[in-house]
Amino acid sequence: MKKSFQNIYKLIKMSDVSGLSFIGLVFLGVISSLFNILPISYLKKISDQLFLLLESKSYEVRKIIIFFIIYLIIIIAGTVIRNVFCYFSSKYSNRVIYSIRKLANNKLLLVDYKYIHKSDKGKIINTVYNNTARLEVIFSTALFTLISDLLDLLWISFFISSISIWVLVFLIIGLPLLLYFALCSGQYQKKLATKRIDEEKNMINNITQTFINLDTIRVFSGEKREAEYFENHNRGYYKTSNTADKSLSSFYVIQKTIRSLAICVSLGYISIGILSNNISFGSLLAISMYAERFYSPVANVVRYYQMIQKGLASVDDLDNFFSEDNFVKNRNVTFNKKSDWITVNNISVKDNKSILLKNFSCKIIDKKINIVSGQSGIGKTTFIKSLLGIHQLSEGGFFLNEKLKNSKNIFSYASQDIELYNGTVLENVIYPDSLETVSQDKMSRATKLLKKAGISDSKLIQSVGEDGSEISGGEKKRIALVRAILSESDIIILDEITSNLDRKYKNKIEDLIIDISKDKCIILITHDISNKLLASKNYNLIKLERR
Repeated sequence: MKKSFQNIYKLIKMSDVSGLSFIGLVFLGVISSLFNILPISYLKKISDQLFLLLESKSYEVRKIIIFFIIYLIIIIAGTVIRNVFCYFSSKYSNRVIYSIRKLANNKLLLVDYKYIHKSDKGKIINTVYNNTARLEVIFSTALFTLISDLLDLLWISFFISSISIWVLVFLIIGLPLLLYFALCSGQYQKKLATKRIDEEKNMINNITQTFINLDTIRVFSGEKREAEYFENHNRGYYKTSNTADKSLSSFYVIQKTIRSLAICVSLGYISIGILSNNISFGSLLAISMYAERFYSPVANVVRYYQMIQKGLASVDDLDNFFSEDNFVKNRNVTFNKKSDWITVNNISVKDNKSILLKNFSCKIIDKKINIVSGQSGIGKTTFIKSLLGIHQLSEGGFFLNEKLKNSKNIFSYASQDIELYNGTVLENVIYPDSLETVSQDKMSRATKLLKKAGISDSKLIQSVGEDGSEISGGEKKRIALVRAILSESDIIILDEITSNLDRKYKNKIEDLIIDISKDKCIILITHDISNKLLASKNYNLIKLERR
C-alpha cells in the first residue's frame, strides 16, 4: 500500500501540474471549510439574539429579517467558494490524468520491443488508456465524499411534519424548481458525456493503430505525427471534462440557493412561531438540521474499498509501464569507415531460449538488389528485424558504412504483414506526412510511382479500410512498396513483396525494384527468386541456410 501511494506521488510529479497550484488548492480548501462552518456559527448567534428578544419582550421583525438575510448571504457565499474549490480540484485532477495519458501514449511510441513482445494488445490498451481513466477513482474519492441515503428522506419528512406540516410544505415547494434545474443540468451533462465517449473512442482507435503499426511508425519516423493526432483527441477530452465540471458546479450553486431560500423561509416561520410561543425554541435548531438534510436524500458518501484497490492497481501498473526501457534506433548497428555498405558479422538471435538465427554473415552492397533467399522459417524476417532493431542481437553485429551515419532515414521497410492506416491510398503512401503537410514534389512522385505500380488515379482517394480491409492483398503490397520508396531512405527493405501476386502485378513491382536499385540499396527477402531480377544482373544473392 505504501509503495502504491509513493507511485501516486511519482505520477503527480511526472504530470505538468505545478506545486503552486496544489498550494493554491489547499488555501482555497481552508477558506471553503471556514465558510462552510460560518452558517452554523451565525445560526447560534441568531438563537442567542432570539433569547434576548424574548427576555426584553421586544418584537423586532426587521432585526430578525436582517439576521436571516445575512445568514442567507453567508450560505450562498460559502456555497460559491466550496464549488469553486470543487471545480478547481476537479480541474487539477483532470490535468493530472490528461498529462499521464499523454505521457503513457508517448511512452508507447518509445517503449522497447521486448515490452511489446511480452504484452498483448489488450494489456497495452488497458495500461495506456483504462489505467489512466481509473486514476479518476483515486482523485474523485479524495475530493467528493458525500452521498445520501433515501431512507433518511422518509424519516426526516416524518419528524419535520411532527413539528410543523407547513415547514414540510415550504420545503416541498422548492422541489419542482430543483427538479427542473436538475433535468436541464442532466441533459447537458449527458451531451458532454457523449462527446467525451466519442473522444475516448478516437483515442482508443489511435492507440490500437499505434500498436498495430509500430514498426511502420518507427521506420518512417512517424512518432511526431502519431503524438499530434492523439493529442488532438486527448485535449478535446480534457476541455470537455472541464466544461462538464464547470456546468455541474454552477448547478450546485443554483441548487444550494433554492434550498437555502426554502430553509430560510422555514426557519423564519419557526422563529415567528417561537416568538408567538406556539412552537418550542428547540425546534429552531432541529428544523435547521432537518431542512438541510431534506434536500440531500443521498447524504453519506463512502470510499468503496474495491474501487480504491482497482485505482491503486492501475497506479502500480502505470508505474511499471513507465519504468520500461525505451527503444533505441539502430541499436544493433555500428558505423565503420572501412565497412562495406552493410557488413553482417556472425549474428545470432535468441528469443525465450529458442534460437531464431545463428551465426549468419553476409555483405549488403549499395545500388544493388540484395536478394536474401532461403526456405520458409529459416530466419529471413528475423534477419531483417534484427537489422531494424526490432529483435536484439545475442551475438555478432551489423557494421554500416560511416556515410550512413548522418542519414535522416537509413531504412524504410515494407513488411510481410502490410500495415496500413484507415485512410486513402494517397494518405498511406505519403506517411508520415498528411495531405495538409505533404510537399507538392512528394505528392507528384507518389502519384507517378502508384501509376507505375498499377494503381489507377481513380483509386488514389479510395479508403483502404481498417488495416487495408477494403483493398486486395496485391494492392496492399504495391502501396507498401511505393511508401517505402517515397521515404527517401538509403536502404529499402522489402519482405516477400512479390509473393502471392499474379504475373502482371509481379512484373510491375519487379520493374520498380530494378529501376530503384540503380540509385538505392535494396534488400529483398524472398523464397522464390525471379528470373527477371536475375536477368537484370544488378543483384547480390545471399543464401540463408540452417546451421
